[in-house]
Amino acid sequence: PIREVILEEGSQLKTIEASAFQGCTNLTTFDFPEGLESLGRNCFWQSGLSGTIVIPNSATKLDAGSLLSTNIENLYLGDGELEIGYNFLGTYGRTDNAYLKNVYISASTTFTATNIFYKCANLVNFYIVGTDEECVTMVNTLKSHSTGSYMTFITESEAEELGINEENGAGYAIIHTGYNRCDAFYG
Repeated sequence: PIREVILEEGSQLKTIEASAFQGCTNLTTFDFPEGLESLGRNCFWQSGLSGTIVIPNSATKLDAGSLLSTNIENLYLGDGELEIGYNFLGTYGRTDNAYLKNVYISASTTFTATNIFYKCANLVNFYIVGTDEECVTMVNTLKSHSTGSYMTFITESEAEELGINEENGAGYAIIHTGYNRCDAFYG
């Protein structure tokens, strides 16, 4: 069984086709190369991808279900404009995705559907890169594209208590999420 895919530097991989690694439960590591443009529908659905995944800046589209029902804990999405489809990461069925904890995302990311992080019950932090205005827009977008959560804003003093300051949070919106609560702070 395939356990990891590490591509050589300069790889010409542009697209990972629909269902390419679907059900590959032993696949835990995939090196997404710079130059990759899109992930097809359900391409890693129910695979064993785990740990930290970095989607390169070159990516422009993550299709529906592309990282659905995986064990990813930290997800870094590229800084470019990125189109994300329905339920691209989360879980399918009655159980929660207990793995995803942190998402790092650009304020220029666009969403084409709802339920993007569906049933990610342990999602703790969203780090959004952008200006204050872009971060506010992104938080409002996340509110309208999320199921089962709502957002409130923590104060600057509460942020300082959490250790969020200009040195480690400038230009970021940090959102603490959960099924019943989702807080945001703009550094």
